[in-house]
Amino acid sequence: MKRGDVGIYLLLLRLLSAACAFFALILLFGCTPVGLFGGGMPKEVEEGARLLVAGKETEAKARFDSFIAKKPTTPETYALVALACSQARRWELQAQYIEKGIAATPKADPEKRAQLFSIAGDAYLRMSDFQKAAQNNQEALRLIPNNPTFMNNLGYTYAEMTTDPQILQKALQLTTDAVELARKQGYPERELGIFLDSLGWVRFKMGEFDKAVSILAQAAEMSPGEPEIHFHLARAYEAKGDLEKAYVQLQRAVQADPQHPQIAQMRRELEKIGSRLPPRAPERNGEEGAP
Repeated sequence: MKRGDVGIYLLLLRLLSAACAFFALILLFGCTPVGLFGGGMPKEVEEGARLLVAGKETEAKARFDSFIAKKPTTPETYALVALACSQARRWELQAQYIEKGIAATPKADPEKRAQLFSIAGDAYLRMSDFQKAAQNNQEALRLIPNNPTFMNNLGYTYAEMTTDPQILQKALQLTTDAVELARKQGYPERELGIFLDSLGWVRFKMGEFDKAVSILAQAAEMSPGEPEIHFHLARAYEAKGDLEKAYVQLQRAVQADPQHPQIAQMRRELEKIGSRLPPRAPERNGEEGAP
């Protein structure tokens, strides 16, 4: 969940049928090729997503509720609506619909219920409700032990919620195990990079800045364009006193997603570090020494 839309999409790939997963991809990246689903596209969710982005919450919820009413005991139904809410950065609605899904699907396959708990954990983490985020991620891992995604999500949540050394040690074990298991299971490089980001962030929170930089730099290479990875790497470089590299990573974070929920914080950090850098020598055209 880690984190946000990419995390939810990766969960949906495992949760949904191929057609629905492809629909999730369309919601995620904002393209709707004509006829792609042969008439099988969930229109209510697509319309609801657009209405929610436009700020028309009442109309959006009506579309979502209509869609849910057709298959109210199917986990995939709630996962798709959650993705639509995530696209609009409406984390409270994402949590609301996923909580409904958890309550409505007590007899669903444990893996599918675990995915719902994991998506709920993502929503609460986005809202900085760390206790609920941890509870939901703990439940996901309880249902499906030794799942790299659920290990990663819980470990990252622990790192975000506290600086308690004992809990951070748990976070380190979870994120280390997640990376090792994901490698053994052949997870895609981009997803593995997200797991490495969690591990590097735990190292940062533990004050191990050299290890954090090493791991986070690798994560940034494997998952290019992920704002949070660049932001974490910038924080690690700053902690080591390498302001030039921190500034470059912050620029990449800001440029990767100008609408990111943490964009204001990223820009403040960029301005703060930029003010601490020595003035750059003016660039010259032509040969050295030319005016």
